[in-house]
Amino acid sequence: MWWAWPLRACLILRGKVAIVLLLQRIIGFLLLSSCLHGFGVSAHERQINKGFVQKMDDGSIALEFLLDPAVLMFKALAPETTLPLFLKRYAEMRPEIFEQELKKLQAQLVKGIKLQGPDGRALGQSAWKWPPAADWQDIVKTQKIMLDVLSNEEGHLPQIKLNIVLKGGKNLSRAQVSLLPSMHPILVRNMPSDDFWLTDQIPVAIISF
Repeated sequence: MWWAWPLRACLILRGKVAIVLLLQRIIGFLLLSSCLHGFGVSAHERQINKGFVQKMDDGSIALEFLLDPAVLMFKALAPETTLPLFLKRYAEMRPEIFEQELKKLQAQLVKGIKLQGPDGRALGQSAWKWPPAADWQDIVKTQKIMLDVLSNEEGHLPQIKLNIVLKGGKNLSRAQVSLLPSMHPILVRNMPSDDFWLTDQIPVAIISF
């Protein structure tokens, strides 16, 4: 019938619009996934190591790091093994032995985290704030349980926070940043908004204050 043609045309048009909207959603999802992958985040919000650098009013430099403790310890203390074997060993380790292992990691971090001034000398470290060893081991134990139950090494777990204060100087305007390789890859923000990655391929960066 004659009245059926406009109805059919309307349905065809609505179908085409629906297809276009669906394609737009798919393209948008792919672009978002690509961006998240570029920043080290997967569909289930995989944690990434992050760092923050801020020059304070008195000239000191405040550093803050949010790190995956299990992977950091694995890469620093037992890179010759596998992550599952590391998790089993360190999750079942006696607390006093675990604390000794953590002190080895702390020594590496103290030596490996550096900001160098224009003269090439490293800025002195005036204060560190470490979470207790029990917090580190609790997260390692949780990571092991997730790996056993879910067969997934990419669990979304709390990160360990490290805070460091460096002796800078009010006249310090530029510095070279390098970190312990076991912290790589790490997304660093020179406050308020200068973001950059440090990786095994790009282990240093120059920042301005």
